[in-house]
Amino acid sequence: ETLMFNGLTEESASERIKAVSYADDIKDPDNKIVTALITTMNEDKNVNVRLAALYAVAKFSDSRTVSDALIASLSKQTEPLMQIALINILTEKKETKAKEPIREILQDKKTLPPVKEIAQKGLQLL
Repeated sequence: ETLMFNGLTEESASERIKAVSYADDIKDPDNKIVTALITTMNEDKNVNVRLAALYAVAKFSDSRTVSDALIASLSKQTEPLMQIALINILTEKKETKAKEPIREILQDKKTLPPVKEIAQKGLQLL
């Protein structure tokens, strides 16, 4: 846990990704770890680090807190990779609360066509 927390503040993106990967070894994370991963997913300046944090935290999406954070993140993310990954994860989980944020992505003029296509398919699945 300490390695993860310390690593998330590193200057190097690869060190922050390594820190996120420590979460893979944690079976039942406490709120501090989940919060750190969610914060990294939403706020890290590097999209690869955010993506790694998304996949790490998504493993705990049976938790309502994590599911709600993933749904909330949909409205914050502007990076196509993040939008696509979030839509895929939430539709796989059959997370119907994600419908509205997915609709917002569809209506946003800045959303890229491939993202809109996946958002449309995701809505149909929900």
